[in-house]
Amino acid sequence: MADSTAGSTERPRLSALFQRLDEILTQLDREDVDLEEQMALYREACGHLATARGILDEAQAEIEFLMGGEAPAPFTPEQPDGASDTA
Repeated sequence: MADSTAGSTERPRLSALFQRLDEILTQLDREDVDLEEQMALYREACGHLATARGILDEAQAEIEFLMGGEAPAPFTPEQPDGASDTA
């Protein structure tokens, strides 16, 4: 039996992030979504975009390293602004 929690925390796949972003956009286009839900979806999308940007930056750094550049910095996802609970 495989343990999915073994080892380091896995980051999401880029394709899964893009799929979720597409789902969020579909929900935001609906007319029956209230403001609070729209804001929650927007915050979620910002987090996914930051993670995707980090994955792409890390991939670019690795490619540059493989082509003879400096060693890439490890990926650390950022929290979107306002991610902490504010009233």
